[in-house]
Amino acid sequence: MANGKSSTARRREVRRNIGKQKSSFSRWAEMIDRKDLFWASIFIIIMTLLGGFITIQSVEHPNYEVGQLITRPIVTRVSFEAENKEQTEAARQAARNQSLNIYTPNIAYLDKLSNQFNKLIQYAQNDQKIADIPQAERIINGQEIPITDETIQTLRKEYVNNNSEISQNWYNDIDNFLRRFFGSVPIIRPNRYQAELGSIRLQNLPGPNGRLPSANDERNTRTFFDLSNQQLIQEELRELVSRFDKNIQPILISYILADNEPNYLINHQLSADRKNAAAAAIPPISDPYDANLVLVPAGQILTDKQISLIKQEQAAFLGTYPRDELDSFTPQQLEAINNRITTITVTRLGIYGMFFLITTCIWIYIYTYNRRIVTNPMRGIALTTILITCQFVAVFTTHLWPNSLYFTATFPVILATIIVSIVYDQRFALAMGSALTAAIMLSLNLAISVGLIIFAGIGICAAMLPSVSTRSTIVKVGTIAGVVMAAATIIVGLATQPLYLSGEYTAIFIASAYALTSGMIVGMCVQGSLPFIETVFHVTTAMTLRELNDASKPLLQRLAQEAPGTYQHSLRIADMAEAAAEAIHADPLLCRVGAMYHDIGKINKPMYFIENQGGGPNRHAKLSPAMSLLIIVGHVKDGIEMAREYALPKPLRHFIESHHGTTLVEYFYHAAKKQSEAEDEVAPSEFEFRYPGPKPQTKEAAILLLCDGLEAAARTLPEPTPVRLEQLVSNIANKRLMDSQFSECNLTLSELNKIEQAIVKTLCAIYHARIKYPTDKPQQETTDDAANTSQARTGSA
Repeated sequence: MANGKSSTARRREVRRNIGKQKSSFSRWAEMIDRKDLFWASIFIIIMTLLGGFITIQSVEHPNYEVGQLITRPIVTRVSFEAENKEQTEAARQAARNQSLNIYTPNIAYLDKLSNQFNKLIQYAQNDQKIADIPQAERIINGQEIPITDETIQTLRKEYVNNNSEISQNWYNDIDNFLRRFFGSVPIIRPNRYQAELGSIRLQNLPGPNGRLPSANDERNTRTFFDLSNQQLIQEELRELVSRFDKNIQPILISYILADNEPNYLINHQLSADRKNAAAAAIPPISDPYDANLVLVPAGQILTDKQISLIKQEQAAFLGTYPRDELDSFTPQQLEAINNRITTITVTRLGIYGMFFLITTCIWIYIYTYNRRIVTNPMRGIALTTILITCQFVAVFTTHLWPNSLYFTATFPVILATIIVSIVYDQRFALAMGSALTAAIMLSLNLAISVGLIIFAGIGICAAMLPSVSTRSTIVKVGTIAGVVMAAATIIVGLATQPLYLSGEYTAIFIASAYALTSGMIVGMCVQGSLPFIETVFHVTTAMTLRELNDASKPLLQRLAQEAPGTYQHSLRIADMAEAAAEAIHADPLLCRVGAMYHDIGKINKPMYFIENQGGGPNRHAKLSPAMSLLIIVGHVKDGIEMAREYALPKPLRHFIESHHGTTLVEYFYHAAKKQSEAEDEVAPSEFEFRYPGPKPQTKEAAILLLCDGLEAAARTLPEPTPVRLEQLVSNIANKRLMDSQFSECNLTLSELNKIEQAIVKTLCAIYHARIKYPTDKPQQETTDDAANTSQARTGSA
């Protein structure tokens, strides 16, 4: 063989280099085992089920309002019978009119008559003469009762015994008389008498024992007497008093005629209950409607009757029947029911299928362009909750207020777009807003024209929200989005709506007002809930960063007062990091604020760091390298604790914990090596003298790590010329790159080169050369003049 190897050996080497081919089953098992695909599948299933369920409920239970304009004809899907409310109400009203009123005895009048008759017998009991009875007691309603001495004597003879006690016979006779009077002579007021004549003369009355008769009890039906017809009443009373002595009879009649009161009053409550019961007994009157019948033509304004028909058709289409009722159906009816059930099932499966396609596209996009949402289940849950909640709000509010469609359908989409734009980025917000628009259009069966209006709003929101720099930014964006949607509503309305209908122009402008209001309210709502959004999604807006960058913040004041050298170091790094971030289009404000807070852990032990010693003794001179290492590395842990204490946002905490990455603390490592060599011990491991990390996870954190090392190194150059600074930056950047400090962030080599160039420019500006002014003065005077000039320039003189 030319190469000295056999073909078998070459094949073994090739197999060893290319590896063993995996089977299809192994590849699928490996994909299933990946957590990102697992969570993506879970979110797809959840969004499909919830979104499909919301859409099914919306499609199968559409809601309408009186006065709503119908742009598409509403057609019956099944044959059904609908209640004719007008005819039913007319029949029930007739039943109410035919139902007899109920009159009950006038108990107060009954008690009054009993008292009058008892006073009459007391005259006889006391054997009074007519002259002894005051005339006022004998006059009732201006009529004098014809009581005579003969009447009193007759009463005494008949109903008073020898002991001057009233006989029980008197009470029995009076009770029987009153029962017969109330039972056979029902007297009512003239107005009620006329009303009963106008409807029904015969009415049900309670019996003498007060028992109310049933609705079909005719035994207590009597003819009423008009209270004003005194003559007829008197004739009836003559028969009733015939059992009394002829001297007593006119007295009893006179009392009743003089009182001039009805002995029966209408009982409104019992009468109303009886009428309502009679009306309720009338079954609904229904009208038949065939399938494929146009219930409401397009272009009509909905009325109460039409809405009732629509709801009854929905109930018939979705209704279920008990088993005993199904047994009575004809084969044709059973076949129609089965066909309807099949249609509903297939439609529901189709809706779930459409939502599966939508959610699959959403999560493929997320998996491709924002995989951290898939790898972080909490972010995936939060995003899924936003999308499903906004879809539910749009459907629910539209069902409550159908006439407010241009508010209820646009508000949730614009809200979700602004929130996602704040939390993630503009491109991602545009994609999620578009997907949510598609879901809502399916749920509410909206026309493409409405979708164009919503797309206009989400496009404006996504384009105008690169960052939230001021408090009014979100409100302005929401207002502009509302104006654009309002204009789009007018344009779309003029192009698609039936303008020949009366009031259509007004409807278009009302819809545009709803769209405008939607954008304005969304802006105010998001502005008010911005702190909550930042907390939930662990994001920090530019507005919050600007507030944290204020030098008057307590933590920065402590840093400036307790560790002034570290504060100045942070200021220089902030300038460098900001310029570097601008060079690669990262977040310069985040870099600047992260640089200001990255070394706050040094506040606890400021004098153990060289920039705060001010030329004084080095405290590490008396410590072992291992002890010094603990203090130096400990400022990262102390910084994290202080960040939590002062409630700094999570993105800033990452700057604190990663600004050294896992770099080597070289000074004390070499000191420890020398000490171990001098003591003839084993040299320490590099791992023991490295920072615990983590490494930077973002471009901004990587920029800070690089700037932190460069600023300290630049101060050690004796003559920081541009060439030396450029070499220094290149060396340290390569060193950090070779040390794999940038391995966990998506920083490219091209971006690293741009960062180096930006840092060099900033360092050259910081350490720019000074021109030495010529002078004839002695050296000491020249030095004093330079100092005075420097003080004057810095404002410290």
